[in-house]
Amino acid sequence: MTDNKHALEEKLKSICSMIAIQDHEESGSLGVSFTYLDRVYTAYCNVDSGQCEVLRHDIDDITRVENIGAITVDGLVSFF
Repeated sequence: MTDNKHALEEKLKSICSMIAIQDHEESGSLGVSFTYLDRVYTAYCNVDSGQCEVLRHDIDDITRVENIGAITVDGLVSFF
């Protein structure tokens, strides 16, 4: 694991409602799934840029997602 990826993973682990972290080597990102207000979200965070795309999972079918926007890793972590 690269130093950037390891540092990003450690930051994402601080999200109190984190469910899982997935390594997406082909896209150079880490995905973190977490809950907020009884909903499941996944943020795919680029290791190099620190930008994240946030997806909200459908309550009835977790495989259906809606892209709800972008945020930085630091913004996401500081929110929690």
